[in-house]
Amino acid sequence: YGGLYWFQQKIQITWNSGREMIHLPDNTEFQNLLDENAQLRSDNIRYKEEIIQLQETLGIRESLKDDFGVIRPSEIIQNSFGREERICMLSNGRDKEFQKNDIVISRKGLAGKILEANNRTSQMLLIIDRNSAVAGMIQTTRQQGVIYGTGKMDELLMELESPAREVQQGDAVISSGLGGIFPKGLYVGKVKEILKDEYGLYERIIVQPGVDFSTLEIVGVITDR
Repeated sequence: YGGLYWFQQKIQITWNSGREMIHLPDNTEFQNLLDENAQLRSDNIRYKEEIIQLQETLGIRESLKDDFGVIRPSEIIQNSFGREERICMLSNGRDKEFQKNDIVISRKGLAGKILEANNRTSQMLLIIDRNSAVAGMIQTTRQQGVIYGTGKMDELLMELESPAREVQQGDAVISSGLGGIFPKGLYVGKVKEILKDEYGLYERIIVQPGVDFSTLEIVGVITDR
């Protein structure tokens, strides 16, 4: 019996010593560690988002050959896509000096314009909206026309002022600067298809937008023009 008692005491002493060496945290300490880890993960995600936003903004600036004005980055926080409506809400407004008709771009081209600027948010009308119209031109031939939104995510319609005899698929389409809203030289997209009028009086062109509106998250708003 004495030997068994000694053995039990030895196990108890060893177990207690092990606990002291390992120092198992109590519930409060463990929860604090979990909270701290969650905060670090949240900070890491936020830093990654800031880096992406900075890279996107630098890409937008590098894509512009001319000095159109001050470019202020903003994030799309909500989409209002109806049957033909293509409107987005931005995370900034008058707090970043946004105002109505400011131009909105991405690194891949023209995205739209500010429809309404509130204190901390703005509504942006995308160029694919049926109510959007941009004065444009074929970059190679310099033929001018108006680019209309179709309501489709990947398609614009351009009506030319003259027959598109020398226009080819893949030709770049840019803003012409006429109309006083969109400055000249912003990339809009490329010629996808030429639609010929049966009477030969005018021609229309299907334009593929440069911007992929299905994945658009961060934009640049041109202010102080």
